[in-house]
Amino acid sequence: GSPFSVRPVSPAPPVIPVFCMLAVVFLRGYWRDFTPARHIFADSAMLYWHFVDIVWVGLYLLLYLT
Repeated sequence: GSPFSVRPVSPAPPVIPVFCMLAVVFLRGYWRDFTPARHIFADSAMLYWHFVDIVWVGLYLLLYLT
């Protein structure tokens, strides 16, 4: 299809793993599995979420505003 029909679903592939990671972080937080020394998965999920967000904003600026 045209690029305009593909763009609305293009953020879905990287966002689906982020929601899964955040669900795991929520569950592990609920189970009090994180400690000051053991929280690398939560940090990794947060950094990946911000990476996806920055890439999405960059693509938005590149594709929609040019």
